[in-house]
Amino acid sequence: MRWWTWLILVILALAVFILAVVYVVRRGSDLAQQISGSMGKASPYLEQMQQLCLPDRTEFRPAFTEPIRVSASRYSKKHEAVIRRKQANQNRHADTWNRWQSQPIPATDLAEESKTSIR
Repeated sequence: MRWWTWLILVILALAVFILAVVYVVRRGSDLAQQISGSMGKASPYLEQMQQLCLPDRTEFRPAFTEPIRVSASRYSKKHEAVIRRKQANQNRHADTWNRWQSQPIPATDLAEESKTSIR
């Protein structure tokens, strides 16, 4: 190829690259404006959520700054709650199994269902 064809190809490649950069910058600025508008609308709601979710810091003290008996009693209360939840879960499972034991599913219904579903 001649030198001027290479020159035209390089100029075209640079033009395409510059156009791509301009496109990306324009789309990026439009996107940044959209995001800032959305955040402007959402920020009051986020502030309300933050105020509702934050605990009162005056009552909370880290566990390592309190006496060990306070931490131990806090742990034991939480552990009791865990045990109660596990027991309630076991009771629900036992109730369900007892209900299934007292009201078994008739085998004929299952046989009829399987015959109709095969067809």
